[in-house]
Amino acid sequence: MSRQTYTYKINKDKIRDNLLPRLKDEKDNVKSFSNYIFNKINPDRYPPFDPLEIIETLQGSHIDYYSVTAWGLVFDWIWDNHYSEDGFDSLLDHLGFESIYELYTKDKCWVYVNQIHEFENMNDLDHVYHGTYFLYTSDFFKHYLNYLLILLGKISVDAQYKGRRAYFSETELPLNDNDIDDILDEQTNQALIWIREDNEREDMIEGKESNYGRSRDRMHYYVAPEMFFHIKELQETLRHYDGNIFIYDSQ
Repeated sequence: MSRQTYTYKINKDKIRDNLLPRLKDEKDNVKSFSNYIFNKINPDRYPPFDPLEIIETLQGSHIDYYSVTAWGLVFDWIWDNHYSEDGFDSLLDHLGFESIYELYTKDKCWVYVNQIHEFENMNDLDHVYHGTYFLYTSDFFKHYLNYLLILLGKISVDAQYKGRRAYFSETELPLNDNDIDDILDEQTNQALIWIREDNEREDMIEGKESNYGRSRDRMHYYVAPEMFFHIKELQETLRHYDGNIFIYDSQ
């Protein structure tokens, strides 16, 4: 199965007006949110969740393990009840999950999600996620996108890596448009070294074994140029956004 990663803006007005009334609705007991939570939660894996507390969590802005799990449970409820229906994406948007970026290949999904963890580690930040769900403030996410864009640009023009078919020149990518400081420059240079070394090791194995299937975790130089332009568009989409970002990664 292919990996998919979906990134959403959280629209608090739609959450309040369209989603919360559905979560509180008990008319269809079989599909009600409270019944879903009762049957979904495994007490050996999750702390106890009260549907009313989850609803209160969705109205707040605090991000911790409980809140990201709560958002994930709500997303699961919508997905499990409506994914097979026509107009599912429009329904998600109506309920407050506004899609801003979608990835459908393992190599791009891995780069996108793995670099979030790398960025958090470099800055000594806590990982706030539960399973396949991530929840971030727009401020953190914008900083991450800036880091990722700079890194993708450096990968795309990296003439020291000889394994790929071609590389871009610096005049072909708008690298100078990025907001870079000494810390980001150092972090992305270090990440580039690690990525180059990993891909060179993969090249050696690939060269020795004719039937070897290249790992999707070592495709940075193949996907970076296309992702660079997509991430730049995503940055522009979020330029004036101030709210939370929700990510679902099917892994």
